[in-house]
Amino acid sequence: MKAGGFTLVELLVASVIGSVTVLGAYVLLAQASEVGERLGETSRDRAAARLVAQEFALAVESSLLAGSTPQIIGSTEHSASSSTVTLTSVVSGHLARNPADPSNASTRMQRLTWSSGSGGHVRLRTRLLAGVTDITTPRGSRGLSEQRQWDSAADRVIAEGVDRVSVNYLDLGTGSAQWRTSLDRAAGRVLARVTVRVGSQVVERSASSRITSPLIEETP
Repeated sequence: MKAGGFTLVELLVASVIGSVTVLGAYVLLAQASEVGERLGETSRDRAAARLVAQEFALAVESSLLAGSTPQIIGSTEHSASSSTVTLTSVVSGHLARNPADPSNASTRMQRLTWSSGSGGHVRLRTRLLAGVTDITTPRGSRGLSEQRQWDSAADRVIAEGVDRVSVNYLDLGTGSAQWRTSLDRAAGRVLARVTVRVGSQVVERSASSRITSPLIEETP
């Protein structure tokens, strides 16, 4: 019999029960934290995929004709080490009244580029327009190649860690029903299918160009 206290066996049993309870609570908290992290990562991946898909879709939907400047140019290139998707378009806005003062211009050429070999970065480069004139490329650089001029344009990363981007085009102006991964020059309305994958999240968007008549006419 015990005299006003606990026996050693009772203390050991209570200690074991307490330890099991604490361990169980720790496991539950750890699992809840892990689930929360996975949900947070999934949410971030989906948000990034939606952002990128939206940017590519808007580049098609907002595209316009500016003189002889191609409305949409799209390309997909594959190499042994990487894949690259590029979409160049002239997007709508208002024109700069004075080429010497581009501050009020929002009509611009923009180039979206995704490359699997650059950490899955999606980059946006922009060149402002006044009429059909590029007013952001330095005058001393006008003789550079088109690619070099784009390399010197304003550049920002809009997403990182994007695992896959694909854009397929259907040029309705040609009467062809064939979807292509490249587009040299739009002859009329263009349909585009955009697919973006970030982690396990895949987002698809469809878009079509809306402006089919030239916004700016070139003078002879």
